[in-house]
Amino acid sequence: LTTATFLILFVIHKSGISPYKQYSNNIVESNIKDMKVNAISNPPTNLKETQSLIVQSLKSSVIDVLQSEMSLIMTKNDLEHFQSWKPNEIALDYLIERLKKTEMQLTTSTMLQTITLITIYDSFNGTSWENQEGWLDLGEECFWHGVQCNDDDVVTGIVLEQNKLVGNIPNEIGFLINLQILNLRKNEITGSLPSTMHMLKHLNHLILDSNQLEGYLPTRFPPNLQILALQSNKLTGTISHNLFLELVFLHLLNLSNNKFEGELPLSLGSSLLNSLVSIDISSNNLIGVMPETICAKRPSPLLHLRADCAGPNPKLQCNCCSNCVVELT
Repeated sequence: LTTATFLILFVIHKSGISPYKQYSNNIVESNIKDMKVNAISNPPTNLKETQSLIVQSLKSSVIDVLQSEMSLIMTKNDLEHFQSWKPNEIALDYLIERLKKTEMQLTTSTMLQTITLITIYDSFNGTSWENQEGWLDLGEECFWHGVQCNDDDVVTGIVLEQNKLVGNIPNEIGFLINLQILNLRKNEITGSLPSTMHMLKHLNHLILDSNQLEGYLPTRFPPNLQILALQSNKLTGTISHNLFLELVFLHLLNLSNNKFEGELPLSLGSSLLNSLVSIDISSNNLIGVMPETICAKRPSPLLHLRADCAGPNPKLQCNCCSNCVVELT
């Protein structure tokens, strides 16, 4: 009995996980106490087994912490996307090391923020980035390359433009609920735009142009968007009528050089979109006539309107565009 308890305490001490360290999370603290109790009923046979037991038990506690935090920041409908969610293993291992080896007080929201950033790093093959300064160091993430924070060390921006990112945008991006800027332009990002993007209620700059994104646009975007730049990708489908009904702060919309088809929605000229100054929908497969609701905004407030309306028989008719180009074949 005494030996088993001593072993647990010894490995906790050697691992840097003090049972008396005041983590902000009671779940982690109580888990360490549980490990000592379990040693009484099921004593470990050696130091290695004990160390493995501690790490696995701590991981389980951290997952409980993260899931608890998720339930606080997400709606019931959003939680359905993560019913069977488990954290990225590299991200979880990193967080455990950070808990073990630093004296930083990590709140549950900070844990989720850290897990999300490392998940992004792994999803985009971070080891091959042109600049990965600070990433995977145990220091505060606000000093990592491309990460911007406010005075409370909450992540508000990710700017990794032209940094050799390769891979898909993970669903976990929606966990960064205070994000205001996401700029990942000029990389090799593939896959579709995650449906969790709408969870970023404070996002005002979404700049993902010059990648290899595919698939349809999500049914909802963050409502506070001011800049939506998705040009030079491989996005397809029609542009939904409902897409712009909530984007009342939108200043700039660029969907050019994709594979969109069908007619433009009337909602793009909604009276609610009084801040819109630039629209570029050129180099797509759009057809029909530029809605009068859009033309009514020219030349003010809509200063710039570019479309495939040049040539002898353009598929998109527009008599109010500031710039007509020939449709690409």
